[in-house]
Amino acid sequence: MESVAVVTRIIHVGLAAAWFGHKLLIPSDLRDAMRSDGGSDGGLILRVERAQRVGLVTGFGTLVTGIVLVILAGPAAISRWIYAGLTLVIAMFAIGALLARPAWIRFKTSLENGDRSSAQNAADMLSRALNVESIVWVAVLITMVI
Repeated sequence: MESVAVVTRIIHVGLAAAWFGHKLLIPSDLRDAMRSDGGSDGGLILRVERAQRVGLVTGFGTLVTGIVLVILAGPAAISRWIYAGLTLVIAMFAIGALLARPAWIRFKTSLENGDRSSAQNAADMLSRALNVESIVWVAVLITMVI
């Protein structure tokens, strides 16, 4: 049983790292796209949509493997900090669903319609949402190692 916990923990940490890393370049990619001459998006839409898929898979994978680790250890044996981290993970999902995803949809629609001003506003909102997610992710990491 201990080897299952070790393997699960390794998978959990790997997924968490990928979850954090998948979005790090998106804000600069958005800025570069908005600085371009207004032609093609240069593959930005494809890259962001790929990053979204990676984020969903790694985010839910991190959550599931974390729950498995709690079950393996026994819920009573888990530090309150882990539960605080879980609460922050749920907050990250909410930020993604309520802020980042709608901003992305507005950005993509505005860009496809040639409305650069609206696209810029949506890109700024998306960048802020992703930055907040990253800050919360660091807080989650802290709760997991306390």
